[in-house]
Formats: sequence, structure tokens, C-alpha cells
Amino acid sequence: MVETIQVCLLTVCVVDFNAVCYDRDNSSLPT
Repeated sequence: MVETIQVCLLTVCVVDFNAVCYDRDNSSLPT
């Protein structure tokens, strides 16, 4: 049970990290 929670938290961290990087890339791109 604990391992499952840790995996979920890790996945959320990775997704959030990717989302932040993706937003930064979009912000730096000229429109």
C-alpha cells in the first residue's frame, strides 16, 4: 500500500515537472 502511494506521488512529481518545463518552453517561444 505504501509503495503504491509512493509511486503515485513520484508520478505526480514527474508530470508536474514536465508540465512546468513544457509551459516554460511555450513561454520562451515567439508567438
